[in-house]
Amino acid sequence: MVRTWTLTVAAALVSACATAQISGGPESPVRLDTLAAVGWEPDGPFTLEFVVYNATGHRLELVEPKGEALQVKVYRLSDGQLACKTPSPSRQSAEGWEVRNIRNASGLKVSVDVWPYCRSLPEGTYRYEAIYSANRGNSGTPFTGLVGPQGGQIVIQKGISHDEGALQAVLAMVASPPAAPAAPTEGAAAPVAPEKAASGEQAVAHPAAQPQPAAAQPPAQPAVNPEAIRACVDKELAARSLNAYGDPQGTRYDGGPPVDEGGRVLYVASRNPAIRAVCRIPGF
Repeated sequence: MVRTWTLTVAAALVSACATAQISGGPESPVRLDTLAAVGWEPDGPFTLEFVVYNATGHRLELVEPKGEALQVKVYRLSDGQLACKTPSPSRQSAEGWEVRNIRNASGLKVSVDVWPYCRSLPEGTYRYEAIYSANRGNSGTPFTGLVGPQGGQIVIQKGISHDEGALQAVLAMVASPPAAPAAPTEGAAAPVAPEKAASGEQAVAHPAAQPQPAAAQPPAQPAVNPEAIRACVDKELAARSLNAYGDPQGTRYDGGPPVDEGGRVLYVASRNPAIRAVCRIPGF
């Protein structure tokens, strides 16, 4: 749901945010868009890209975002514990030339490399969250406040940053790990050792217990086919009259597209639950 404000209400919010911060969740009129899944090489860089998105229904003044205005926290998926984090977002006044007028349904891109703070992370799977502090400009009335938290999942593995299919496959395995091998049936007859059979020693047969119904096994996960998923996503986007990134047709992106082609499917999936479900995109 997109909330539409009048210019008067929007201006009142901007002035109020000097003392009251807001959270920019997925339904917020100003939000932090993140990639649902990211692949990192073990030797870095550990780069994350974000879009500070204007969904107010009107033009909005935003200070050009900088990496130091973001804080990223990375958690281990195995136990949920914090693995590393960047410093708290800085709060400072920006010069007037750093304030941008952003159209509705558009945004500003910002990226951050967390390698200096997370370089000790071993290969594996993680979850990340980010918050962004929209700083005040020293002229005009730009939006200020805290946006987020928003995040996604991370896989650290050699070659994963260039292989979207492998990234989706790893996350699918995390979501549905293989079942453990079944234990032997209790009471089954024990096999006779070959050396005992050869010596003529009489084997004692133990009666087998009544067979127990096999435990229901989870269905096997279908093989991930990146090309089929991409074709499904493009078909659903066209059916909904959305552009290649899941936004309304005609959406303009200041600074270029929000993500490259390699991460486009996961970007669409993170922001369009219906398409994600129809196309069975793994990792969510």
